[in-house]
This record gives sequence, structure tokens and C-alpha cells, in this order.
Amino acid sequence: MRSKKNREWENVCMVANSVVSNRQARLATKAYLKRKLALPLTESEEKSIAHLTARNEAVAGPPDQEAPTFNGSRKEAKKIRIEISDHLSGEQAGKKVIDDHNASDSLVKFVTWLYETRGISILEKLSRHRFSRGVLLSKSPHADFAYLKNGSHESEYTNKPISNSGFHLKTHGTTTDKANDVREICQCLSLPAGAVTVQEVEKNEWLKELLA
Repeated sequence: MRSKKNREWENVCMVANSVVSNRQARLATKAYLKRKLALPLTESEEKSIAHLTARNEAVAGPPDQEAPTFNGSRKEAKKIRIEISDHLSGEQAGKKVIDDHNASDSLVKFVTWLYETRGISILEKLSRHRFSRGVLLSKSPHADFAYLKNGSHESEYTNKPISNSGFHLKTHGTTTDKANDVREICQCLSLPAGAVTVQEVEKNEWLKELLA
């Protein structure tokens, strides 16, 4: 029969092993995230995920997929950040910022904001304009956003409704395409220079700062 001291020692060992296991798991998790974000790893972090196999896959997505950019062999997911000056937005607390996780959502929010603050005439004007990527706004998306898939089958570029306006906004394309759409919209509407700024930023920028 085990003595009391032996049982106590076994309990201490179990606790110690659990602590080591949890520490290793936290280290491996941090290392995995840092590798995904293209951050430099310490030697101990490299060892903690040595059993993982790095995979670099080139995926051909549909025309409405936001294509990632690459830093070496690593993908970097991007989004757009739109800043509207307080003079233009009328926000008493300062400038208005649109910074959704997906670039398409930020683009839709920006155009919706234009509609809600300036009325339907803004959307009508934009629908008549021919942008570098063609028609962006339409009340007939099935016709205006149609394309031939694989050369024969007709499909439709991804689009989203703008509130209750009856207009639909084409949202396919890369993050860079959407950033350029915002700039072209501002030019079409003759908005004051600097009133609206847009930039591409990394989706996980805050996480990079946390793990650095």
C-alpha cells in the first residue's frame, strides 16, 4: 500500500506535468499564430511547432473573392479602412471611420452612408457613371452584373443591396479594387480633397502588435 508521502509526491508530479503541458500548449499556440502572421519566431517557438508541416497553397478563387497579398511565401489578409472627416460626416465626436473585417462590407457601408446622408440622387448619379471596373451600382443586377462562367454558363458578380434604395452595389474583386472604387466614387461626386481617405491595412494588425 502506498504511503501518504508517496501519494503526495505523485500529486505534485501530476500538477507539475499539467503546468508544463499548459505552458507548452500556450507556446505552440503563440508560435503558430506568429508564423501565420509572418512574425519572427524564437528558437523555442520554432521547436514547439516543428511537428507541423507548412503548406503554401495557391487557390484560384471565384471573381468575388478578395485575393490575399503575399509576403514571401505567406498570405497577408487585407481589408480597407475608410476615414471621413468630421467636416463632411457631421460627426460631433470627430471623423467617421469605417473599418469592417471584409473590404466588401466597408465599401457597402460607405455607399450606404452616402445614400443615408445625401439621398437617392447620389446613387442615381453613381449608377450612371462608368468606373474603371464598369458598372458599380444598378437596379438591375441580374443584367448589369452578369458574366459568362467558364465561357458558357451565365453567372452574376457578387453584389449587395444598399439599404432600401433599390440599388445593388457590385462587391466582387480584390481589396485593392475596392479601395480604388472608394477613390473613384469620391472623384465622381467631387468630394473635397482629403475629406475621405482610404487605405489597405492588414486584418490582423492588432494581433501582430500583441504577439510582437
